[in-house]
Amino acid sequence: MNTFDIPIGWALGLALGTVRAGAFVAAGGLIPRSIPKAVRATPAIAFGAFIGHPLRNDPDVGQLVALAFMNAFVGFSLGWLLGLAIHRFQTAGAMIDLTSGLTIGSLFDKESMNTPGAVSKIIDHAGMTLIIVGGGLGLAAKVLVASTQAVALDGHLHSAAVIGPVAGRALSGVMRGGLELALPIVSVLFLIEITLGLVSRVAPQMNPFLLGMPIKILTTFMLLGGLVVVFPATADRAVAEALSTVRTVLRAFAG
Repeated sequence: MNTFDIPIGWALGLALGTVRAGAFVAAGGLIPRSIPKAVRATPAIAFGAFIGHPLRNDPDVGQLVALAFMNAFVGFSLGWLLGLAIHRFQTAGAMIDLTSGLTIGSLFDKESMNTPGAVSKIIDHAGMTLIIVGGGLGLAAKVLVASTQAVALDGHLHSAAVIGPVAGRALSGVMRGGLELALPIVSVLFLIEITLGLVSRVAPQMNPFLLGMPIKILTTFMLLGGLVVVFPATADRAVAEALSTVRTVLRAFAG
């Protein structure tokens, strides 16, 4: 009967690598929550095996729990910061939905835990697809490898105080990027709203709601074709900013 002799250092290293990769995948937006959990677990296990390496020492139970918590924190922080590259698309879509009135017929979405409109879901999935097709998963693997070089699986964090300021700047970038992406359509819809308001004052017998909703919805979908043109550049800029943020955090983690 064949037996497999797996060193305890390798087994613990693979386990801690899977913990870091699992937290990274769970916090990031690169893997949609709408797909089955078994499929979402596949990249976490693959990334964990990719970054796993034997531990230098044999930790006791208390040290192992602390290392698992540390790796989960590192993976979650990096995954969340890198996933912000996608959220600006959802922010832009939410602004367009609100201005066009498409949020009236929106339904609860378990993936985003809110009620996005049609445009928000279209833009969010289009941006996510662009980033993944453009090498997003390979980029995620490189970020995890870089994290093990900055903080080993059995290492220690130099400082985590940088997370607060960096997270604030990253969130500001998401809102700014979403507004810049949605501004052309939102501006046109705002002008239509003003025009309908003036028309309703001149001709009070007209119903601006019944007249305005079809016009705004039709205008929104006509302008979406022009918005798609800037998607690739927006995705590249979002990924570049996310990578810059991740590098800052890794330097702080490494000391």
